[in-house]
Amino acid sequence: MRVTKHLSYLFATLAVVLSLSLVSTSASAGPFITGTGALSEALKEVKILLSQSATLSKTLAQINNAFRNLDNGLGDLIEEARNLLQACDGEFDCEDPETIHDAKLLLEQAQRDKAMIMVINLGEFFEFLKEFEVGLGEVEGKIGGLKEIGKIVVSEAIYMEIKLNTCNQIVTLIDSELEELAAYLEDGDDGEDPNDPTSGDDINDFLAFALKGLSLEEGLDDVDLALANAQAVLDQAISTKEDIEFKKVPTCRAALKTVQKKLEKIARANRFGAPRLSNESFALSSVQAKVYTMGGQLVSTGPAQALSRDNLANGVYFVVYSDGRTEKFVVLH
Repeated sequence: MRVTKHLSYLFATLAVVLSLSLVSTSASAGPFITGTGALSEALKEVKILLSQSATLSKTLAQINNAFRNLDNGLGDLIEEARNLLQACDGEFDCEDPETIHDAKLLLEQAQRDKAMIMVINLGEFFEFLKEFEVGLGEVEGKIGGLKEIGKIVVSEAIYMEIKLNTCNQIVTLIDSELEELAAYLEDGDDGEDPNDPTSGDDINDFLAFALKGLSLEEGLDDVDLALANAQAVLDQAISTKEDIEFKKVPTCRAALKTVQKKLEKIARANRFGAPRLSNESFALSSVQAKVYTMGGQLVSTGPAQALSRDNLANGVYFVVYSDGRTEKFVVLH
């Protein structure tokens, strides 16, 4: 699932450079950029990430309800079925075949709920996590781009990059734990023996063993053991879910809030004219220019003063200057 980091940074940085000043469609040189727009965009992206982190927490809370909510969660169904069967004292001739039937219905519902949790709840969380990761890459690219053109002091940019990298590392761990969580429900191992209850290692296995035991009218002791194992594995799944919900997501959220505060401080300083690191003091004569097609192909490079459109085919181009400016222009011969 992981987004390739260097590609994410490259594309997001290019997006920053383009968004800063691709506004002119004339052949005249554009104004020097201020970076204010890109800074606002970076701050906006961080706020979106904070909102998405709240969505991740809400989704995890929904998963918890699906696991166990003292009503009809997965764990509640298993526990209710186990309580019914334990009342039979291990004998099928306990003069209550209806109890056995009711227990089967509960376990069959638990199987269906297990499948729904995997497809809907965990699937939804995975999609949110993927969007969250992409957003992290975009913010990293914007901050990196602002650092490169001198609109954010290097030390401040590095500080924010460290915080964002903390979130990225957490996303990697969450991704791994998410796979672990799904495996607790059903790992799909081919090596599991349907005739050997001791070979089970996920909730799906133990529910299947219990239902098979009831259908074959075996001793309830083996069925009860299978359900006890199912409950134990569910406890492991809940523990993994809680680690994500109460440790990893809040840690990432705290890091994002730090980045938000830093960007807001920089934005306030810019609004009130506080001096910032800038590359605009470079003499125009020393500025270099690279001309690209809109498809990203480099077609010309050299001193900005010597830039010529005469050898360019008709079309739309953009120029990236070494002082941080960009310009978009149209060639019509």
